Amino acid sequence: MVRVSGGDAGSLIAHGESMGNCMALLDPVSSNDINAVTTQRAGLSTVDGHAALYFPWVQAAPAGVSLLLPPSGFAAGVFARTALPTSPTGAVSSASSVSLALNSTQLSQLNSLGISTLRFVPGQGVLVWGGRTLASNTDWQYIAVRREGSAITASIQAGTQWCLDQPNDVALWTQLRSDMTNFMQSLFQAGWFKGSTPSQAYFVKCDETTMTASDTAEGRTVMLVGFAPLTAGEFLVLRIVQQRANTTGVPWDNPRLTLSAPRPNPFGARTAIAFELPTAARMTLRIHDLGGRLVRTLVAGEALAAGRHEQVWDGRDDAGAGVPPGVYLVRLQTGERVAMQRVALVR
Repeated sequence: MVRVSGGDAGSLIAHGESMGNCMALLDPVSSNDINAVTTQRAGLSTVDGHAALYFPWVQAAPAGVSLLLPPSGFAAGVFARTALPTSPTGAVSSASSVSLALNSTQLSQLNSLGISTLRFVPGQGVLVWGGRTLASNTDWQYIAVRREGSAITASIQAGTQWCLDQPNDVALWTQLRSDMTNFMQSLFQAGWFKGSTPSQAYFVKCDETTMTASDTAEGRTVMLVGFAPLTAGEFLVLRIVQQRANTTGVPWDNPRLTLSAPRPNPFGARTAIAFELPTAARMTLRIHDLGGRLVRTLVAGEALAAGRHEQVWDGRDDAGAGVPPGVYLVRLQTGERVAMQRVALVR
């Protein structure tokens, strides 16, 4: 998320679209002139909703003196406190008023243009009222959906990097479908999607229908993941591509990583992680869940000699809390080389 108060908004929107995982929160050129902000909106373009424009300005006293301030910072605060998949709207507790009281006609006009509004409501204070992006693609016209799609894409991309060290074949595609179905099912159970059954809420495809002969020959693994967001009427389809640095679908001089079987321990889960370094290297060893989220850092930038090494994971995260049994990802990195492999945590 990038807050923009002036400057080259077009370049920042383009950056968000190229990255795919951030949004530009834009301030209006005028604090209270609707014509000026609608003209500004006409000059802004984003296909897939990686930008939002807020109006009007906000009255607040962050340092004890009442000031009229641009709205994007307040919107960013609402973003930060709002968990997915909820829309980042609601009260701005630090604000006292807005620079223009919008009537219902004006709210409707701005909403139709994809301009997100703020308004003062007696008894409730200043509210972020609108949750629209500037998308020309109506699939991504809601901020909540854009955030949801970006989060799912980023998690899948991070959580499937291990596949780059595997042959790009049917066995891999089957494993990816299984892992990603488990991930999407966890989001479904957490209430991220519309639908009363998994088939109504999401789908996962990774097979010969999602990849062309050129894709497989050039080392690309392509997954299609669809989901039914809470605020839209149809499935949205995400295309996730993992591109190998070579075209053979096998490792290219990565550290050799082998995992020993988990050893039972009466005081909790213990998983021995053995790896072999062909040369001395500074390495990092981390545990991620299947969604790509960091769980535990076991080694951070430590210089190790060539040969066999072993680390033991006690089944806890970086905060010291125990994590559920299941399948996790071990990520070993030395310089620019990365090896990833699944490991089972048992209790």
